[in-house]
Amino acid sequence: MLTRMATYRAVWRNGFTLAELLVASVVMATCLLGVSALFRQAMDVEGRASIRWNSRASAEAIASHLAATVENATNLPGIPALLAESDQEGNRLLICQAGPQRRRYRWYSIDAKQEYSLELRSMTYAGTQNVSVGHVSEDPDSQRAWNQVKATIIGKHIDSISVSFRPLKASSDTWRDRWKGSVGEVGVRIRVRVGQETVERIVVPQANTSGVEGTPQ
Repeated sequence: MLTRMATYRAVWRNGFTLAELLVASVVMATCLLGVSALFRQAMDVEGRASIRWNSRASAEAIASHLAATVENATNLPGIPALLAESDQEGNRLLICQAGPQRRRYRWYSIDAKQEYSLELRSMTYAGTQNVSVGHVSEDPDSQRAWNQVKATIIGKHIDSISVSFRPLKASSDTWRDRWKGSVGEVGVRIRVRVGQETVERIVVPQANTSGVEGTPQ
């Protein structure tokens, strides 16, 4: 009988008391809170990195697209190869003769966030003749002529876009945001910002067949 009671006491002593269980629970909860905080911090860092990567990729794509168009600019008699101005609503325009296509880029904001959308319209040329379907016989860069062409949105949620020009013979001059004329004598700087990421491209179009230099406006 005494041996059996001693055995029961030994088994009881090998278990955990309520106080020990409470201490163990507190320690485990503290460890889990620490792990949870580290996990949240890691997810936050990953989220910010993903946003910056996406912003960088968007800015790179838009800047590279514009740079490729300007780099392939073609001079045609009587038609400005590059034209940078504002429309009647104050939105910025970039018109470029890129091979057989005359492209017009317009960036505008329609919300309070001042985020821009980038719009592209294209006309098709055969030499100096506009062969676009439904084109009108007037100034090819008039608002009425461009309104006949379907618009395609190629970029959204852009914080800023700037296209500026500087004559190569006057490299000490400041960059200008307006230009009209041929290419071959001008450098073009393109800056695009999406979020916190800014991408810049400097392009010097080489085509110069008309012999007419561009003029700042």
